Amino acid sequence: MTAASARGGYYDGRSSKRHEVTLELSGAALRVRGPGVDLTVPFAEVRIEESVANAPRLLHLPGGALVESTALEGVDLLIEGAGRRDSLVVRLQRSWRTALGSVVAVACAAAAFYVWGLPWVADRVADVIPAAWSEALGQEAQKALQPPLFQPSKLSEEARRAIEQDFAAALEAAGRPMPRLEFRSFAAGPNAFALPGNTMVMTDEMVKLAARTRDPASAILGVLGHEQGHIRHRHPLRQFVRGTVLSALAAWWLGDVSTVLATAAPVLLAARYSRDFEREADREAVALLRAAGRPVEPLIELFGLLEGGRAAKAEDGKAAPGVEHKRANLLDYFSSHPGTGERIRMLRGQGG
Repeated sequence: MTAASARGGYYDGRSSKRHEVTLELSGAALRVRGPGVDLTVPFAEVRIEESVANAPRLLHLPGGALVESTALEGVDLLIEGAGRRDSLVVRLQRSWRTALGSVVAVACAAAAFYVWGLPWVADRVADVIPAAWSEALGQEAQKALQPPLFQPSKLSEEARRAIEQDFAAALEAAGRPMPRLEFRSFAAGPNAFALPGNTMVMTDEMVKLAARTRDPASAILGVLGHEQGHIRHRHPLRQFVRGTVLSALAAWWLGDVSTVLATAAPVLLAARYSRDFEREADREAVALLRAAGRPVEPLIELFGLLEGGRAAKAEDGKAAPGVEHKRANLLDYFSSHPGTGERIRMLRGQGG
């Protein structure tokens, strides 16, 4: 065979019988020769399907005839000899360098969308979600605040009322509304968190840990101010939408919130706020303490105690009694918070 030739199977378009043929160039024409076959067709009238990986090339001839060839290099030479070229897309598809570059580009684009695009889209979605939806998400998440993970608060009514009154007075001084404050006992350790809508949860264990500071009331107020900051800036909702942005978009577009509510509790209770969210909430805590005329140091002490307890838990490698390790880590207060040293410097800088 000449350099510009290839072998293949010829089908006349009237039967399924295959004829073994040789493809050659004859000037500006394609010659198809084989037992019982001898055709010369202007190459310009031959429609050549795009190459897909190592699949056979298909050459459609006038009148419905077809040639199938696995001699890919030979077909390429025929195409080039006739002065024709595969499209740029086909040539790129057959280049391993292009394929590798495409994979890298897609990976980089996906990473960029995850880091910058997804938060931006999620925040825009959160901005247009009705307040009723946010409240419904919060109510759904509250269903998880039940045994065995959570237990009813064991704090006295007097202790809970004192915390609520102190919090309400500070919020009034700062000109902020009072959210709903729930108390629970959480065997995995001290915690406090905010839910979409207008609900905050404070655990007995956090109150007990605050009692070890020089000013327990101010330490508790600082924690509540932090969580109130999450509510004020809609962090729970924004974080939830970031985690479920596609389903949230679809539900918002279709007006069906039930599919989103179905995932609300586990996503919200396992939410790991971004460091920017945490810094924003820390600034809210300082602002509330300052409005109430309270010192920031007790909150800093409490952060240190929390960090120490977290380190001890990690060293032991065990969850609190009666709670699975996975559940013990579910609401890890420092899961995505800025480093303790950074937080202390920021708190002291703003609280001074």
